[in-house]
Amino acid sequence: MTFWTLHAPYRLFRLRRVIAVSTLIVALGLAVPYLFGAPTLPALPVLVICALAFAGLSVWLPASWMEVLPLALIIAVLLALSGPLVWIFETVFGGRWGIGLGIVLVIATIALLICWMGLLLLVCRLDELDADPNVENRAVIDLPPEQVFDMFALKPDHTSGNWTSGPVNEDGQFELRFIVPDADIDLGQDAVVNPNIVQIVSQERPHSQLSKLGELNAEAPLIAACEMRFEPKGRGTLYTNREQHERFSQLARLGFWITDAHADHIRAGLDHHFKRESPAIKLVPQTTLLMALLGGVPEETPPSA
Repeated sequence: MTFWTLHAPYRLFRLRRVIAVSTLIVALGLAVPYLFGAPTLPALPVLVICALAFAGLSVWLPASWMEVLPLALIIAVLLALSGPLVWIFETVFGGRWGIGLGIVLVIATIALLICWMGLLLLVCRLDELDADPNVENRAVIDLPPEQVFDMFALKPDHTSGNWTSGPVNEDGQFELRFIVPDADIDLGQDAVVNPNIVQIVSQERPHSQLSKLGELNAEAPLIAACEMRFEPKGRGTLYTNREQHERFSQLARLGFWITDAHADHIRAGLDHHFKRESPAIKLVPQTTLLMALLGGVPEETPPSA
């Protein structure tokens, strides 16, 4: 299947919240001049253009949600200031294209710099704020529990989607590594995200598994406990994943929700199990807009089954 028939539609659907929230942010900024009776731009064309731009960025760079949202906020600030800026240009400077336009551009630039610094502070603050460490996700999969268990239950010497595990050691534990494709700023270099050590606490195949995850060679090893349940539901399986993290930030929670990360994880596991090309976002190069501008975008290749 080609990029446009498989990957593009999937990214549009999976990142629908990114596109919708970004467009809503722009709409709020666009509403400000209208509230003061001084609209400067037609609302519908602006919103359509912005929505298409956000959709295009999401398809081109599906890992760039942390740049799409700030971009939407910057556009919203400019639109919100468009009324006062036009008034300053036309009333104070009489519409003169010389010094008048220059001062208006300086004011707009200062406003954008303040907005950008505020965004950086907001991101840092969201990363510092703790969210509820208990995370639960559910999905109904049209397969029997035995198959779903084999897809998603953690096990040694196994590869599924973007994670791979090693052999069991003398303590009954095994190493688990998550691979992020092309995560390095130089591109073309995969990154291992937080190598973990896994201890299976209890398991009742094919109904449930309880495991503990810790950082490899860490003094305080426990970082999360994970419970998976696989319950028959009709002709399929209700797959429930409950995680209790030692720390889960508001930024991480926002990212998981707005990118529909759990559903993407399930898609990656299903495609790997059936040995088919996967459009899962977690399996493609995690190139952001800044990385693309600095070094280009690596060519995508279908993940190996």
